[in-house]
Amino acid sequence: MEYKGHLIVNVLESMTDAPPETRLLLLQWATLQGGLFIGGDIQDLSKLFKMPKRTITAGLHYLVQEGYMLKFPNLDVSPSSDKPRSRFHFQLTIEGYRRSQDTLAACGFHEELRYVLFGTSLKLPRQGIRLQWACLVLLANKAGYAIGYSTETLKKWSGLSDKQLEQNWNFLVKAGEISLVAKEVKNSDFFVALPTMYKIRPRSVALNCVNFGVPVQQNHLQEFNFLRDVISFNHKFQQQQQKQQQIPLQNSVLDDKSYLAMAKGFLDPRLRVYIHHLCVSTVLLGLSHEKVLDTSQDILKNETLQRFIRSALEYGLCMPESLVISAKGLHSKDCNVQQSTENDTAHLIDFALKALTDELMFKIAEFAPFLRLFVREYKVSPNFVGWLPGHSMHSTRTIKFAKVEKKSEQTEALVGDDVCSEQQSREEREFTTFVLQLWLPASAKVKDSMALGAQILTYQGWKWVNSPNIVQVNDIKIHKMRFGCD
Repeated sequence: MEYKGHLIVNVLESMTDAPPETRLLLLQWATLQGGLFIGGDIQDLSKLFKMPKRTITAGLHYLVQEGYMLKFPNLDVSPSSDKPRSRFHFQLTIEGYRRSQDTLAACGFHEELRYVLFGTSLKLPRQGIRLQWACLVLLANKAGYAIGYSTETLKKWSGLSDKQLEQNWNFLVKAGEISLVAKEVKNSDFFVALPTMYKIRPRSVALNCVNFGVPVQQNHLQEFNFLRDVISFNHKFQQQQQKQQQIPLQNSVLDDKSYLAMAKGFLDPRLRVYIHHLCVSTVLLGLSHEKVLDTSQDILKNETLQRFIRSALEYGLCMPESLVISAKGLHSKDCNVQQSTENDTAHLIDFALKALTDELMFKIAEFAPFLRLFVREYKVSPNFVGWLPGHSMHSTRTIKFAKVEKKSEQTEALVGDDVCSEQQSREEREFTTFVLQLWLPASAKVKDSMALGAQILTYQGWKWVNSPNIVQVNDIKIHKMRFGCD
């Protein structure tokens, strides 16, 4: 299974000369009613879709004229018989319904899309903002990141200009509805231009966000070591480490100094930030993969997950297909055969992708046991997995010590809160963990929790789940770390 990204033909892209308001109307209609009829006059539809009557009239005229909708006139007599009111019935055509549903089916955040299309909590000065926000939700992967999209494609979807897109992004970021996590990276020797990376902030009440503390290092998603590995990719290093590392040979005509200079292209500040967030997104995507919960195979040896991670990296880096093919076909059985300088970039990319894939697989494997514990005990799997950067989860638990006699020697054994012994002493223990965010169905009766060994710590007095491995504690709090950052 490979990561395919958003390789979809959006119905909005076919509306070449439609204004943004008409495109938004089609998305709202398809989301709300699908292929069903909607009847009424223009005033009713204006209230339903929260648009001016003139905008609704023009939008429906375009959609009917271009074959997206059908219009069925009907004369309905109002209470005043001498003032009949003209009413209509509208319905998506078969083709309009098919295209709309194909677009909506590719979205990983259906309830969030509905919130964006119809939510009224944020006052928007223009409908183009709502449309652009909806496009971002359509573009977002299952970790909530919009990665690898084309700005030109977004313009075709929305009908907005570069200036309007920039103004709308600024509005949504300032309003706190989305996050700008990495700025655009211009063309380089390795990649085509990488568009600005945004992240959505789910608001839908249809999902229940639970904070789940896991005992891994606080910097687990804040540090990635691949840059150091890439810079070390030179001929001398390969000769020394070839058998242990099993990474591609630098068998080109470039000398070590030139090859090292080439590798330093990865040190561009914007590229480093972009790749960092791509790595975070890919780890979170990997944690949502079905293979993470599969206990029958070691995660680090799972080839399906490895292919998924690598293809997600290739997609996120917007790598030209020719370069991807070159990188995959590098390895020659005869290591003494020199390859041409055309393959130098492909060698470097292949090395970087392998180093990144291995590192991300390791990070996923660190999280996996705790996700499995959560799913096993609560009997619910998360729809999406996120994290809370710059925060830690803190809990206090009362530990009881029981003195045990064995062969006339006194030893102390740490036991749980339910121990029964006449000789006990109490001690308050504090635990601090990394914070994952698990998005569960709203029906899931789960509260903030913390993994500790083979147990889950949760709030005292909360008794929805009856399991000996779910232990009630005095409190669970989330703290913002002083130096924490994403």
